[in-house]
Amino acid sequence: MLDASGATAVTKAALLLMLYTGLRDGSLRGAKWSEIDFEAAKWTIPAERMKRREEHSVPLPRQAVAVLKALHPSTHRGPDSFVFASSGKAGFLAENTLRIALHRLGFEVTAHGFRSLLTDELYKAGFRSEWSSGRCTPRQECSPSGLPADGLLRAAGADDAVVGRQLRCTEGWQESAGGAG
Repeated sequence: MLDASGATAVTKAALLLMLYTGLRDGSLRGAKWSEIDFEAAKWTIPAERMKRREEHSVPLPRQAVAVLKALHPSTHRGPDSFVFASSGKAGFLAENTLRIALHRLGFEVTAHGFRSLLTDELYKAGFRSEWSSGRCTPRQECSPSGLPADGLLRAAGADDAVVGRQLRCTEGWQESAGGAG
């Protein structure tokens, strides 16, 4: 489906990471390679790019890691280089780039509007509405099918077992939605 957008590989990767993480487009577009820890499958976003101005740690499901690893040779020019690099003034993707790609795919929304659509769909699939803020914790385990019961991003102070359950649930939801990596 992404091929129908006519978007570049960098733009396609950004759209996929929006789906896989639920991050605000500003936090996502300005990502630097130094924030990505492939070994721990974690993305640490500095406070200055977060709405609440607090550092935020996002566990990366295997699908997101695969997209980032595929993008790495194209945009990695050192730890301070942008993950979603572009030739534009800021050095990374513009919000309009994501909006145009979404429109070409048939989603008449902005990147932020797409995030809202995503949260609605995830809530219908069993995630709490607070999933995207990182404040939620799981109400229950994943179902036997691996589909999400609740919770996506690591809540402050959540232990590694909780994060592991959240990642398994997230990966299961992504596979059921056709996003297997």
